[in-house]
Amino acid sequence: MNKISFVQKFTVAEAFDLSRLMQTMHAFFTENPETYATALERKTGDYSIFVYSHSQDKMNDLADYVESNRYLRQVSMIDRVRSVPSNVNLVEYRRVRIPSPLKLESDCEYYEHLINNFDKDSWKLKSSEKRQELLDKAGGMRHIHMKSSSSGNAFRITVKKNKVHQSCTSSGEPDSYGFSGKEHTVLVPDPLSIFDY
Repeated sequence: MNKISFVQKFTVAEAFDLSRLMQTMHAFFTENPETYATALERKTGDYSIFVYSHSQDKMNDLADYVESNRYLRQVSMIDRVRSVPSNVNLVEYRRVRIPSPLKLESDCEYYEHLINNFDKDSWKLKSSEKRQELLDKAGGMRHIHMKSSSSGNAFRITVKKNKVHQSCTSSGEPDSYGFSGKEHTVLVPDPLSIFDY
């Protein structure tokens, strides 16, 4: 991703509207890879998605795309595009994956066939404890409830905000939701230092 120079805030009041907004942005980000990074914040009941890009024209394209959705046009407030100041702190919004019980069962069956003398009961106990630990930590993290457009399955995107040393740099591209992913880090200016939030 090129150097981040611009940011824009999209705000909605309801969790359902946040899901619809992120679903719409996800579709647009998929069509325009390596262009947008996102941050997610919540204050006094409102949800805000902050979107970053290297190009003001790209920011305008995204706003036009969101506004073309009649429902989102009615429920969201879109701030003007702002230039990112050069002296703001960088943060990371990392997507945290929490495996479902079905995924754990599938993994267990896979390892059982792959490894001789696989201790199925011990593995199930350790993996369910690890899942519970992740769920406990996720309670204080940001999350968005989503629904897959291809399968119709519901899932939750959990995002953790990490403060980073200011000498760190991004090591890859954002995922299709605009967050840091499993194998890469995307740093963005802290939106709380740019907007009166």
